[in-house]
Amino acid sequence: MKTATLTLLIALAAPTVASASPVVWSQVPEYRINNVDDYEARTELEQAEVDDHEYAVMRREIAVDDARDGVHDARDARGQARKNARHARKELRRAKRHDLDVFAFTTQRNEAERDLLEARDYVDLAKARVGARKAHLHLEEARLGRAIAQRELREARLLEVEDAHGTFWHRPPRYERQLSRWTDRAIDRESDWRTARVDVRETRQDYLASFQAPLIVPVVYIHPAEVGQPADVALTRPDADTPEDHELRRVHFALESAELDTDALNNLAWDAHVLRENRDVTIRIEGHTDATGTEAFNRELAWDRAENVAAYLMEQGVWESQIETAGYGETGLKLDTQDASVVNRRAELRVIEDGNGLVDGTVDDADDFGDQDS
Repeated sequence: MKTATLTLLIALAAPTVASASPVVWSQVPEYRINNVDDYEARTELEQAEVDDHEYAVMRREIAVDDARDGVHDARDARGQARKNARHARKELRRAKRHDLDVFAFTTQRNEAERDLLEARDYVDLAKARVGARKAHLHLEEARLGRAIAQRELREARLLEVEDAHGTFWHRPPRYERQLSRWTDRAIDRESDWRTARVDVRETRQDYLASFQAPLIVPVVYIHPAEVGQPADVALTRPDADTPEDHELRRVHFALESAELDTDALNNLAWDAHVLRENRDVTIRIEGHTDATGTEAFNRELAWDRAENVAAYLMEQGVWESQIETAGYGETGLKLDTQDASVVNRRAELRVIEDGNGLVDGTVDDADDFGDQDS
């Protein structure tokens, strides 16, 4: 068990930009805990949480790499825009010298300058996204550290009751202190991530200001009361400002699938409308599965479901800084059964930040998983 997390422990102990001091771990001696009767079953919940966060760290690392690729692409686009602007300036000067149509070349130069301004702002936005994703990665690493500390404390409590040699083992207080330190670190990292999200939103505003016209995303507006409407029926946006106008809607999936069907897309069209109208709202998209697959398969499938929902919402104009994703596999069964159940194959949209308190998520705002995960 501990061998599997040794590499991660080393990584967590290494100094980072956010924290220059390494973590010194207190681990329960393996020769003691391995001899405790049925200790794996008695630490199953703690170990499952460690596994979940190990996988989450891997997904966050991939997201950081993708964001860095986005910076490279944005810089390439900026370079091309810079060349186009230089060429347009040169052509304008040539037109003035040869008494050509100066107005046409001036218009071309102005468009090239606007494209360059947009490209520069987009590079800034891409950099801000990298910063936000790195902050999110550091948060998940802190959550993993806390999960490991929780497991170590659980093992120490088991040894306090029974020792491998039949003698009483006193639990040193350092395990409680270790958990407390990681809890504080997770709180600090969450604050850093919130700050990074704000930076992304402000940078995006600068980027959008470089456009001559606002971006309009075509969307089918669906009132929550029209759940049973056919997929090809486009409904107008409701005029009444009623509480249900701000309710998000969950989506469900086919067995062993992360694809969004027509019903899911219609539900997400409404969710996108609500989130575009409330830019200060941040949601966590929580992917869930039923219990029919293996634990590892369900964990990955849950993440795929959450990220597919996020990708579609962003296609519909929701900002990336408004979205967090997480995959909980089969640990969040809504209906406790081992059978295939569409009720369990779902993605929840939980509101985790809403300054005005207008938007209702698909689950209660009380952060149930946050006791373990935030």
